[in-house]
Amino acid sequence: MNRLEKFRYIRNIRRRNRLAVVLSFLLLFSGILVADSSMNRLMNRESGPGVVYMAPYGDTHYYIRFLNEDIYINVKYIKEDIKKLKNWLSRIF
Repeated sequence: MNRLEKFRYIRNIRRRNRLAVVLSFLLLFSGILVADSSMNRLMNRESGPGVVYMAPYGDTHYYIRFLNEDIYINVKYIKEDIKKLKNWLSRIF
């Protein structure tokens, strides 16, 4: 086996390994999503997955639930920054 064939073989093996890793993660996440949505439908009679849940909580806060951990995010400052960015872009263009 000469040098060119050796490196071509190594490159093909690496490509196959990457593809196998990507497909296994895709299969894992799709399985988690399907199991979670079916459990959510059976237990809570709500459709859709419950692994990640996001909803507004008042005018300036968002409520995010990720794996049954509650997170409250204050979006007041983000809205102000977006408004400033829009004003800045409107002045430029």
